[in-house]
Amino acid sequence: MFTMEFQLSIGIPTCNRHDTLVRAINSVINQGIDDIEVIVVNDGVDNIPSALTDIYCDKPYVIFLDNGVCQGAAGARNFGVR
Repeated sequence: MFTMEFQLSIGIPTCNRHDTLVRAINSVINQGIDDIEVIVVNDGVDNIPSALTDIYCDKPYVIFLDNGVCQGAAGARNFGVR
């Protein structure tokens, strides 16, 4: 199995805020840091639209997860760490 090693992992919890998610992800990407991964954890009831996730399909270091239940920002961050 192929695994990537990253120097820095950034977790972004989100809860039905798809309108600002692209800006948040791009803000992290545009910091100019190499070897970074961005873990976006959906904590909301609504799924993140595929139109949004498709923007990052060529960036394997942007990972979208759905924790399945609303746990709040801290719970979403913990889910992303696991």
